[in-house]
Order: sequence, then C-alpha cells, then structure tokens
Amino acid sequence: MNNFLKSWLDKWNRIVVFAGVFDPVHKAHISAAETALTLGKKVVFLPERVPQHKHSTTDYTHRLNMLKIATKSNPRFEVLDYPEDHQYIEPVFKWLKAKYPASSFVWIVGSDVAPLMAKWPGVENLESLGVKGVYYLNRHGSEIGNSYELDNGVVLYQLKRRRNWKKHITHSRINSASIRENTKQNRDQLPGGVFEYLVANGLYNN
Repeated sequence: MNNFLKSWLDKWNRIVVFAGVFDPVHKAHISAAETALTLGKKVVFLPERVPQHKHSTTDYTHRLNMLKIATKSNPRFEVLDYPEDHQYIEPVFKWLKAKYPASSFVWIVGSDVAPLMAKWPGVENLESLGVKGVYYLNRHGSEIGNSYELDNGVVLYQLKRRRNWKKHITHSRINSASIRENTKQNRDQLPGGVFEYLVANGLYNN
C-alpha cells in the first residue's frame, strides 16, 4: 500500500471529537466543525452533562436538543449523548472506542482549557486510547501560539483555516456568554432553528 493511500484510509477511519458545554451552540462552533471535517470522516459533538469548570449552565437536555437542531443538515455531524455526568479522558475514549471500534480519533478542545490539560488524569494515555492528535480552537484573546506542549510531551496544535493538511481552525469572536446575555441582539450568531427553540423554551430570559 502506497503512502498516499494509507494516509487517505487513515483519515477516512478517523473521527473528530468536539467536546464542550455548548451553552448555547452557535455559528462559530459549526464553522469550526465544518473546517475540522478535513481531519476525518465525521465530527461527533459531545456535550458535557455537568461541566466541571462552569456553573449555572442550561439544562443538559436543552443543550443537547439545540445541538441536534444546529447539526441536522450535515450528514457528517453526529451528536452523542454520553451517559456520565463528567467527561474524563480514559472513560470517554474507551466509550467512543466501543462505539467505533475500527476508528481512531482527533480531539478538539478550546484554548481556554489547553493549559489545564497537563493535570487531567489519563492525558498521558491518549495515544493508547486511539487519539491521533489534539487540536485547540484559538479563541479571541488567547495568548497561546501555534502549538502548546504539556509537561509529559504531548503537543497540542492550533487549528486554523489553511489550505494544506498541516492545518488549523480559527474560532471567531462569537461566544456563548454574549449570546446568553442578549439572545435577541445576537440571534444572527445562532444556527437556524436554535433561536426559535430557546424562545419556545424560555431559555436565557427570552
């Protein structure tokens, strides 16, 4: 098998894991996920039931439903309902491997959590869990550069829009906090159907 074919097959067996709070999901999330499709055959969204570093988040069921609405038009997007309250590296990727035994994974995180990852249990086992790469979305105001190396030698790469496969995604200035504060003013930052859902369910004081 030549190197090009092997590289193509490896990519086509790879799943991009996009974990987060998604409170609410917005167009920058979707744009980032669309760009991340260059990394694998599909993107799976993994909303966290009980975020460990954020408080007073919207009910998980609503966040899950809004994600499903925002992603339904793209057949290469899938929203997963992880059964545990918290997402820890080893249990999550073992659960994913059981669902997709023939696949490897690429993991996308926010630049706000990248410096914290060195202390996360299981980060040293990413490769053995089938994780072939970790990329971070460079959010507005982040001081992280093009890559970030953890103490154990794991390197995270920034994901930006670039033409070649040595990639990167740029996260736009849209953020969930500003949307929660004023959803009507920021409704154009929401994917189709999400604003209508949050209004119908009385979310964010609407």
